[in-house]
Amino acid sequence: MENAEQAKMILGLIKVYGCRTVSIIGSILAITGMLLSTIFDQSIYFHFITIGLLAGCGLGLLFITQLVIVTVWFDRKLALATGIAECGSGFGMAIFAFISDYFIHTYTWKGAMIILAGFVATCLVFSGLYAEPDCPSLTTSSKQAMNSKSLFCQVLEETADFSLLWTRKSFLLFVLSQFILNLVFFTPVIIITDRIRRTGFDSSGASVYCCFGIANGFGRILFGSISTSFDVDNLWLLIVVTIALSATVWLTNLAHTLATMQLFYALIGIFFGK
Repeated sequence: MENAEQAKMILGLIKVYGCRTVSIIGSILAITGMLLSTIFDQSIYFHFITIGLLAGCGLGLLFITQLVIVTVWFDRKLALATGIAECGSGFGMAIFAFISDYFIHTYTWKGAMIILAGFVATCLVFSGLYAEPDCPSLTTSSKQAMNSKSLFCQVLEETADFSLLWTRKSFLLFVLSQFILNLVFFTPVIIITDRIRRTGFDSSGASVYCCFGIANGFGRILFGSISTSFDVDNLWLLIVVTIALSATVWLTNLAHTLATMQLFYALIGIFFGK
């Protein structure tokens, strides 16, 4: 529910200000949150605000805008285009698994966070390169017509209305399933390092993250190609992949070597691509 509301809010902001502006704002929020976390680190609760709230909202803005900009320019083979646009998250995880591990051991977590904030700063440049038509945002005359209320308040009012969505039972079931799925969606990935340590493998977990990331990148392209090239019902494809993902997560309990752990997490990465 929270993800749905956040996405709806971001889409409203994009409608008013456009993808470029919203993405730049997201970059600034993410950088600010990451840098502040290294300055005031006395309490874990402060990290909830800096990393969880500021950086999290900033990265959310970046993620939604890069999806929207793809749908603006692509009509045919949209699923494949979206898969290609998202595959960078998987390949990026594969690369930064080792880079982040090196930065943490060399410069401590604070130094690593500052360096990673520098990488996020490149999103300012790439966001400025967004080419968007006039249709996603409001025209000048439409903006001038809103003289009684601010644009932001107008967006709040428009995005707060879920009445039409709640009338569809199929949508309610989909929201419930996605809510349950997202409760544990990233848990297997988050606990990789702890599982490696408890199992006693001589590894920091970077190699497992790398396998997951590479497989996830290819998985996004793979399922995008399947949705585009074959006449398949995307809902049923999602159901089958979700069942396979659940089974693979359970099978990780049978991993007794580093190689089998890497194999299972590579499979998880592929299924996460859907």
